[in-house]
Amino acid sequence: MKNRELLESTQPIVMRTLMNSFSEHKTSHAYLISGQKGSPTKEMSYFIAESLLCENPNPGACEECLTCHRIQDGSYTDFKFFDGSKGEMLKNDVINLQFDFSQSAIEKKGIKVYIVHLIEFANGSVLNSLLKFVEEPAENVVAIFTTENISQVLPTLISRCQVLHLRNFEKKELQAKLMAENISSEDASILTETYSNLEDALNAYQNTNYIQIKDLVIDTLRMMVEDYDKLNFFAIHDVIPAVCGRGKQQLSCQLYLDLLGTSLKDVLKLGLGQELIFKDQEELIRQVMLLNLPIDKFITNIMLNEGKLKKVVNSSLVIDTIFIYFKNKGAQEYAK
Repeated sequence: MKNRELLESTQPIVMRTLMNSFSEHKTSHAYLISGQKGSPTKEMSYFIAESLLCENPNPGACEECLTCHRIQDGSYTDFKFFDGSKGEMLKNDVINLQFDFSQSAIEKKGIKVYIVHLIEFANGSVLNSLLKFVEEPAENVVAIFTTENISQVLPTLISRCQVLHLRNFEKKELQAKLMAENISSEDASILTETYSNLEDALNAYQNTNYIQIKDLVIDTLRMMVEDYDKLNFFAIHDVIPAVCGRGKQQLSCQLYLDLLGTSLKDVLKLGLGQELIFKDQEELIRQVMLLNLPIDKFITNIMLNEGKLKKVVNSSLVIDTIFIYFKNKGAQEYAK
C-alpha cells in the first residue's frame, strides 16, 4: 500500500489540511507530526517530503516519479533522514546539515528537506543545535519532525512548527481489519492494545515470532503464580534468550514488554470487572490477581524502562532490570 492511500484512509483531516496548503502553495518551513505509538508518523513525514519535492505533484506526491523513488531509497541529494530512536543524529550531524543546507540546492527543484523521526529520543546537544537551525530557517529548507510523545519535545521547538496531530484507528475498526487477515479475535484484541496502525500490527504479527512471544508472556504469568522466587532465573534463561538473543530484532523485545504490560493491565481490569484483552487466560490472570502484588507499580516500571530500549544497545539489561524490580517489590509484599 502506498503512503498516500494509507494516509487518506486513516488520516483524512490531516491530509485534507495538507492538500489545501499544497494547492495554495502555503507550506511551512517546519512540521511536527505527533501521533501515538503505531500511528503512521514516519509515513506522513515521507509523504510531506515527497510532496514538496515531487516532479508531478497533484497536489501531493505522485509516489511514481523518479524523485519520489529516490527519496524512498535515500539517494535524493537534497533530502536527509535521521532516526532519533536509533541515535543516528549527533551534534556533528546537525553542524554538517547546517553547512550543507546553507549551500545552493543541487537538485533542480531547489528545495532541501530533512526529517528527524522520533525527535524525543535525540540528546540535548542535538536538540539545542536543531532549535537554532529551526529558529533561523534558511531559504527553501524544510524541517520535518515526528514524535510519539509530544510532551517530551521542547516547547520552543513545538512553537516553531506547524503541528499535525494524527488520528488513531478506532480499536474495533482495527480489530475487524486484523480478523479479516485470519487473525484470531484474542490476538486481534491484543495487537490493537499495542498498535493503532494496521501495517505495524500485521508486521508485528508476521515478523516477530508473535505467537512464541505471546506464549512467553503467558509463561511469565504462570511463573509468577507457581514459583515467584525463580522469576529472575526465568528471565535470564527463558525470556532474554528468546527476545534479546543474538540476531533478535529489538522489535521482539519491545513486543514482549508491550504484551507483558497488557497482561498485567488485565489483572487490574479483572478486579474492576472489565473486559479482558487476554480473553483466553482469565483463570491464570485471576490467580495472579490473588497474589496481591503491586501490579500498578509493575506496569509503571515496564513503561519507564521501555523508553530505554531505544536509547541503549543492551536490551537484555532492560529486561533484567524489570525482573529485578518485580522480584524485590514482590518480596516486599510477601513479607507484609
